Amino acid sequence: PSEVLRKEEEEEEDWTPERYLQELEAFLEANAADLYGAKRTLKLHPRGLELLNSRLGTLDSLSDLNSSEQNSLEYIRAYVADINDHQRLERIQSVLVRLSKLKLASLSKARRDPTPIDLTRFRFLTSLEIYKCDLSSHPVAGPGGAWPQLR
Repeated sequence: PSEVLRKEEEEEEDWTPERYLQELEAFLEANAADLYGAKRTLKLHPRGLELLNSRLGTLDSLSDLNSSEQNSLEYIRAYVADINDHQRLERIQSVLVRLSKLKLASLSKARRDPTPIDLTRFRFLTSLEIYKCDLSSHPVAGPGGAWPQLR
């Protein structure tokens, strides 16, 4: 995604959340083995992480509907309405939860990025690098039990 992010910064008018998720999914699928084996580090922009968390939160809400017997019809309607997006998010989430190395880097040259950082989806992180992100404006939400494992 670092290549993806550079393209997005250069071509902001072409950037859409759907395009970002499609390119991220393709990258994760092509590099899953190296990402799991810690041979490769996933590099994300803080705004990309924020988008992922937002969209995966929607997927979580949908899962909550599925677990309630009263809302099973609502679940089916919501899932079918955007089935490709939900399937893409499920594939992305399955990679993110097993990821061990992550680098967050803002491409802004002028200032640090104030986007809140939420790492709760990354359960197995052992290495975390954060560059040009303003950590003073929002506390980092993260994998509580994993903080001692991070280097």
